[in-house]
Amino acid sequence: MVEGCPEWQRSGLLPPKVVVEATADYLNSEDSIRAWLDDCCIRDPTALEPSAALFASWKGWAEQNSEFVGSMKSLSQTLQDRGFERRRDRKGSGFLGLMLKRDRGDGSHEQAYVQSP
Repeated sequence: MVEGCPEWQRSGLLPPKVVVEATADYLNSEDSIRAWLDDCCIRDPTALEPSAALFASWKGWAEQNSEFVGSMKSLSQTLQDRGFERRRDRKGSGFLGLMLKRDRGDGSHEQAYVQSP
């Protein structure tokens, strides 16, 4: 114990790789916003998805997956915290770089509102 203490003070506790990986997997599985983004959204730097459409998608997904819905304001803040830029124009507000997957019925998805260059 006395010999191990200086090593612990220098390097800290180094958990086994399996513990680090299991913790990361657990945290990823508990990240409901990330799961919704993966399931329902496409990241596209040219896309601009309306906030109302994003919230409607989130709300439906969250309710179906027994997750806390929250408010449109809280979702908007979370998206901003994750690096999505909020934009406002005369059509309303939305998020740049994000669009909802829209099923065409043939297994493919069409783009939503895409910003003009």
